[in-house]
Amino acid sequence: MNGEPKLTPLQSFEHDGLLYVRTGPRTWKVRRIRRNPHVRVVPCDQRGMPVGTWVEAEARIVEGEELEQAKSLFKEEYGATGNRLRGVAYMLFRGQRLTTVITIRLQR
Repeated sequence: MNGEPKLTPLQSFEHDGLLYVRTGPRTWKVRRIRRNPHVRVVPCDQRGMPVGTWVEAEARIVEGEELEQAKSLFKEEYGATGNRLRGVAYMLFRGQRLTTVITIRLQR
């Protein structure tokens, strides 16, 4: 990790002014955010190619009671079955569970 920005397409949803993202606990994005929470985000197409304007933002790893609330939001957003299927698919392809939640607050 040399501190250089890294383009990392993520599926997210918005709730109460925050973007919510799930990932595995050992991913590089989690390591980068722990080191430096300043991020830039941009809407992307289905192939992960930017299609909008970059926006400065702050990312945060969600922990404790807030993590349980965030997990409930994912179930609401994707439905119980969809939520479970995303977790199983991630485990099969990435070898990690989707146990880490990141919130992103855009700086407007």
